[in-house]
Amino acid sequence: MVKIPIVFTPRDLMKYNETLVFDINELNKIEVKIKGEGIPLKLELERTEDQNIDFGVSKVGHEVSRTVSVVNHSKKKIEITFDVDNQIEMLKKSFINVHPNGSLTINPR
Repeated sequence: MVKIPIVFTPRDLMKYNETLVFDINELNKIEVKIKGEGIPLKLELERTEDQNIDFGVSKVGHEVSRTVSVVNHSKKKIEITFDVDNQIEMLKKSFINVHPNGSLTINPR
């Protein structure tokens, strides 16, 4: 048995239908139908007001937190990662932490 990986990388927002023909020793031909769909990524803020976050005035040593909600309007789940090295380090210098760090999967709404 031989496993052949097939990787689908859509270039456009459309449905794809293709047929692969495997020619075996020029004696046998096997057709395999493949279909997929290129879909848009639609991750949005739940509230447009959250485009800018105001932490207000805070006393030294006190903690202030804000939560931003995002909604997945795509057909499939989305995996997002907050660990963009330069940005996380820059935020930490300003004493800002983002949670969860690492990856997060958001299911479609």
